[in-house]
Amino acid sequence: MLRYFSNLAIAQSTLFGCLLLGSLFPLQSTAAPPLLLPTIDQSFNSTDVKTTSDQRQKLVHFTTENGNLMQRNGKPAYYSIEQPAQEISYPELLSATIQQAKEWGYRGQLSPNNLLIEKTTWSRGCENSPTPFACDPVVREGWKITIPGQRERWILRGERADDLQLIERSNWIEKRLPIRVRDEIKRVAANQLQLSPSVVLITNVEFQTFSDGCLGLGDLTESCIQQITKGYRVTVTGKPKEQQIYRISNDTSSLRTEAIAGLPTRTDELPTTIARKIFTVAQSDLKQSIENLKITEVEKTFQCFRSPTASPTEPCSPIKKINGWKMTITNYQQSITYTVDLNGTILSKQ
Repeated sequence: MLRYFSNLAIAQSTLFGCLLLGSLFPLQSTAAPPLLLPTIDQSFNSTDVKTTSDQRQKLVHFTTENGNLMQRNGKPAYYSIEQPAQEISYPELLSATIQQAKEWGYRGQLSPNNLLIEKTTWSRGCENSPTPFACDPVVREGWKITIPGQRERWILRGERADDLQLIERSNWIEKRLPIRVRDEIKRVAANQLQLSPSVVLITNVEFQTFSDGCLGLGDLTESCIQQITKGYRVTVTGKPKEQQIYRISNDTSSLRTEAIAGLPTRTDELPTTIARKIFTVAQSDLKQSIENLKITEVEKTFQCFRSPTASPTEPCSPIKKINGWKMTITNYQQSITYTVDLNGTILSKQ
């Protein structure tokens, strides 16, 4: 889940967070060393505030997609950069940027004159830490390369030239969509393509008027509301040759993935690579071709945490790290529920 803000909005959000913390935890009058907080790049603009407490301490977590910034007992947590950014020659950065951009299918002309290169910091390391267990993020310092353009903008980041990763790309086409519709399309596509939403690229937008509430993609078992529904048909791309086509209503209450590349119409958010594996097994188990099958339910499964002092009968607490899925597939006469790991290996079926 990523939301896009301007730099001004980020600054306003940060100021609000500081005021909130001040009201919750009055600071002592004694002087404190300077607080070093990571600069949050535009690819990690989504923030959340979580407060947890027990008899010993209170924690206020300022979380981002890739890390937690927090205070303990009203006192700020101090961070230092784990390793300063390595000095890299301009030709080396340029070469690495061109290579990454081409691998992701960048079609524009890359010129040394149109690259913006700057040092930046970001936090990571608390992605899977469950509240209320404290976690200190690691602050990274490295390089941020922006490829600006009138039609597209790409951003790469890394600690070294051989470490550069694409973290954001956008274009003028997505501006044809309302923000709410755009964000929902990118969120679902990110799950199916197993990418960050900020990397999903919208390549085509068509205004559509659908004949029913199922956006023209209902099956025989569905009772689709027979009413005119306005919306969009949106094509997105992930990595080269990865493409999905979606139909979505204006209010985002209905979204469907069109049948593509041998898969049937879908309403789930299961990664496409996993869906393809399980559909292949299910067509044998259910004695039907893939186009006559449907995923009716999908549930994420998570790793569980149990305190070393917990009793054997105490249930574990699922942490944020997903370790697989449980899904039900039907041929409209019978259904099978599969439990799989992150690689799509079937652990059980019933």
